[in-house]
Amino acid sequence: RFKGAFLTCALKGCSADLVAQTIAAKREQREEEVRLLQEGRTGLQRFNPIKRNGPVSVKKTFSLDVRRTLVFLIYGGFYQGCVLEIVYNDILPLLGKGTDARTVAKKVAADMGFISPLITIPMAYLVKGLLLGNTPVG
Repeated sequence: RFKGAFLTCALKGCSADLVAQTIAAKREQREEEVRLLQEGRTGLQRFNPIKRNGPVSVKKTFSLDVRRTLVFLIYGGFYQGCVLEIVYNDILPLLGKGTDARTVAKKVAADMGFISPLITIPMAYLVKGLLLGNTPVG
């Protein structure tokens, strides 16, 4: 039961972070190229001492923040996978098992009024703090 939840959400969390890091790196590259162009230089060329004036391609390498990706993998797997598996499949059914409007309203109210603002959002900020190097108390 928890293997599937952990693996699915860990993969999603890790993948989402890799996409975010890739997009951020490309944006930084574009901003650097624009800055260099505004200074009258191209970001893709520099002086080649062998050819004296020939252009040489300059490409920044992508630097993966492995620690950050691991935190998202663990957060996705344990919290979004395992913890929310228990919340949505064991705890919320205590409010009712039907799909009638009253039962659905109770579950939505519990999720939006209690789980999301008091558990999920603080957990996200806790993980963000850990990513930035803060302690859980800080």
